[in-house]
Amino acid sequence: MTTRRYAGKKWQGTREKRAYYLDTTPWGGYDSDEAVTLISESGEDISDTHLEGSPSVVNGIITTPLVKDLAAGRKYTIHISWKRGDNVNDAYGYIIGED
Repeated sequence: MTTRRYAGKKWQGTREKRAYYLDTTPWGGYDSDEAVTLISESGEDISDTHLEGSPSVVNGIITTPLVKDLAAGRKYTIHISWKRGDNVNDAYGYIIGED
């Protein structure tokens, strides 16, 4: 059995742009429909303003768009979803903005 939380907390500077990676192997692999969503502390979807580019997949490893323009001291939740067979998987992790 796998956990939905795929990584511990990550820290990212306010001036950094960074992509994150998820290996889908523990969930049985990847078939299609990768998507990434970034959620603020207040529960708002801020993907349009804080993600740059599109997710990509190579050999079952999903790479997120670049995460950018985070605020120091704020906690963000990044969701990565994909299909495997009839299942839709959604894994998440935390990113903490820092100076």
